[in-house]
Amino acid sequence: MAKKFPILQATTPEGVAIDIIECSKPRVKRILKGNNAVQKLLASLPAKDIQAYRGRVKPKKTCKRPSYYNAVLIQSRGTLGQPCDWCASKPNNGPFLDCRSASGFFGGSCANCKWRDRASKCSHVEPKKAKVDETSAVDKDKE
Repeated sequence: MAKKFPILQATTPEGVAIDIIECSKPRVKRILKGNNAVQKLLASLPAKDIQAYRGRVKPKKTCKRPSYYNAVLIQSRGTLGQPCDWCASKPNNGPFLDCRSASGFFGGSCANCKWRDRASKCSHVEPKKAKVDETSAVDKDKE
């Protein structure tokens, strides 16, 4: 049996045809429960319904391709902020209407960039934290 998301069709006030994917519904929560530790942790956060351009998020493909699956997790659990450089320069090119990211997950990439498997190029990607070698740290007060 194919996994299916409940999808409602709507139109924005600007006349854009969209799909509303009801990620907060129990059936979708079961589908998006996660396959690995990172996905399971993100999936455990409260879910929000997402808006996508009509026909761009197909449930069957989403469940088979990891970048699509992860993007839906990011979009449904992430926060809305300033658009990343790609979303700002190419509006309407991603599957999702807005640019959301989930800090601490997938480097902080937005869902539209993750969908395209270009997470590392997203301007929302958080810089990697430098590791401190505690054995080489010198306490200046003791010198």
